[in-house]
Amino acid sequence: SSVNFNGRPAVYFDGTELLTNTSFSGIFGGANSQQATIFSVLRHESGDIDQAAFEIGNGVTYNTGMSELLATTTLYSRFIKTGSDDITSVTSIPYKAIQTHLMNGSNHRFYSNGTSLGSLVAGTFDNALSRVDVGGIHQSLPAWRLKGEMSELIIYKLALNNAQRIIVDNYLASKYGINIANDVYAYQGTHSEDVAGIGREDASNY
Repeated sequence: SSVNFNGRPAVYFDGTELLTNTSFSGIFGGANSQQATIFSVLRHESGDIDQAAFEIGNGVTYNTGMSELLATTTLYSRFIKTGSDDITSVTSIPYKAIQTHLMNGSNHRFYSNGTSLGSLVAGTFDNALSRVDVGGIHQSLPAWRLKGEMSELIIYKLALNNAQRIIVDNYLASKYGINIANDVYAYQGTHSEDVAGIGREDASNY
């Protein structure tokens, strides 16, 4: 358990480790058709200026995918197709957050603790996604590894709408004791695992 995440379990990465799952082939469909929403609950520690939390891709460096990076004090939500498409935000270290990366087939969006950090027109992935790296990015880039803790990583093969995203944000915030901008659940202290009744943002998002 981790004191940084409400006493919940967390995996500690020392800046050299990488977990890889290559069983994702076909899950996201094919090239030019993918959507994705990724939530990460993590804490970056100081002492390593280049860090990466995760990457979904196809095993080829800088070819296709989405990843989360930290360069000194700048956070990156990176969408990779032909070239890179970065949304960035400056922060301070150590940094603990629920990070959300969303690709809806045309736009790339980045949220931290429920607050939007930006949106870019991004198009679609060039190639099919087939693997997930946790605690870093591609094995050929050992300098980019997470130094810190990760408690949860959630990957959807579709773009969540605003209501769905807020539900997941509130579930994670309640579970791990993290303050978020879109907090609509008032019972974290007594019912941290029973988030309910927050399923509608507006007539188009529920």
